[in-house]
Amino acid sequence: MKNDDGDSLKESRTVISIIQSIKNGLDAKSLSPENRQSCVELLYFSEGQTINQIAELLRCSEKTVQRDIKELRKRNVIEINPEFSKQLVSDFYYRSTNHANYLMRLARLKDATIAEKISAELGACKVFLDLIEKFQSFGCLPSRPHQIKGEVYHHFDGEDADISLEELKQTVLQIEQVTKEAGTFDEKTEISLRELKARIAKVEISMDVTTFTNSLTNPTQQQEERHE
Repeated sequence: MKNDDGDSLKESRTVISIIQSIKNGLDAKSLSPENRQSCVELLYFSEGQTINQIAELLRCSEKTVQRDIKELRKRNVIEINPEFSKQLVSDFYYRSTNHANYLMRLARLKDATIAEKISAELGACKVFLDLIEKFQSFGCLPSRPHQIKGEVYHHFDGEDADISLEELKQTVLQIEQVTKEAGTFDEKTEISLRELKARIAKVEISMDVTTFTNSLTNPTQQQEERHE
């Protein structure tokens, strides 16, 4: 490829530099099909630009961009298999715990206001509840959910801070009390706390229903557990 000055544009240059060169005057029609598709991939899938915007920037027809997108989708198709599912679940777990850890660090900042600390605590609690609900929907939690009440836990910043559903309920109640005492219990806080309480209750109901179902399908095991 050559620009208006006759200098060759090396194939090794990054897609971002190619796009920047186009914006600076490089004739986009001189792009190879491979480099054009690389630009389309970045602009469409990563930056969310429309087909019309991409076609205008790359000085090609919208049909060309559509063909490139179709080809890119075929090339980048994801094979859904057990290994991919495990990787996706693991990625979701680590991303969620990273979010929760970050929020907990914000809640412990010395110069943070009470409202900011409470907001961070609420956020961390919400992330944890999301994690529980998603893992239930993924089928990753134990088949006997009643055990979760005493066993499920989450570590923040490497500390042995076990957080059960009961502790989450107590945390929400404490936040409600602190905000009322501090005079920061506004409508937004009330709505957030109400939603958290409802989600905790939903998780508990789900556990109780599954436990009851298990007792109907396996009464012998339930009798043994009661004796223990």
